[in-house]
Amino acid sequence: MGAGCCTAREMTLDDQAQSKLWLKKTSRETAELRAVFCSARGFVTIAKRTFLPGDIIIHELPIALLYPASDSFWLAGLRQELEQQSPQRAWQFCVAAHCLAEADLPMLPPSVLRPLDADEVDKVMELSAVAPGGENEGPSAMAAITARHIMAAAHKLGEDVEELADQEECLALRLDAVASRVARHAYRVKDKTTKPPADADALFYRGSFVGACNGGCATTVWEFNGSRKTLTVTAVRMIHGGEEVTVDPASKPWLQRLDQDCSCSAG
Repeated sequence: MGAGCCTAREMTLDDQAQSKLWLKKTSRETAELRAVFCSARGFVTIAKRTFLPGDIIIHELPIALLYPASDSFWLAGLRQELEQQSPQRAWQFCVAAHCLAEADLPMLPPSVLRPLDADEVDKVMELSAVAPGGENEGPSAMAAITARHIMAAAHKLGEDVEELADQEECLALRLDAVASRVARHAYRVKDKTTKPPADADALFYRGSFVGACNGGCATTVWEFNGSRKTLTVTAVRMIHGGEEVTVDPASKPWLQRLDQDCSCSAG
């Protein structure tokens, strides 16, 4: 194992306490993997058993998957206005709009917005967020634009304007909270099943807890299957129980939208 990669034994007592609290809260530890907390790195994935080269470690569907080239008329209009504010961050709020609970949305949301179920919402909110950049306690301009588009669509479908006004700021604040998680964990994937290959923005759950390591000690490679819309994480060498599951960012068949520095000291 490369220097600096986290093992269960290397966690501090505070780290272990936070990890237990997280596991108690989510109950998402599996027979093969567990998420643990390492100081200054957040949660990482630790193998609970030995994996051999070629073993599939994670196989999952995305929480959200958007193909910008196939935007609906409503989403294209939202994306265009967001890109006028920030071309670098517009995609984050487009994805965030697809990661909301039924309770967050108006009674008549745009038809392209499928509310997440309770389990999916929990998964999104368990992801770590990018720290806010300022002291403003109100919603960001990007969140306000997204909320306004959602509410305007609901009004066109016949929902009461006054009731929508009461919900709009709450929705914008929720969008900021979700977008901060999307910003840190979502990826631009390449769907090679389309002609030409299409880019898509994807948010996964378990894959988000796999740490990056570009120091030659990465233990897995990742693959996106465009036909099945799945993420697969496969071992490239033997991974012992108690060892961290890591991936070399350069091995990903997609471009991560945020800079992801190596999370172990080997990088």
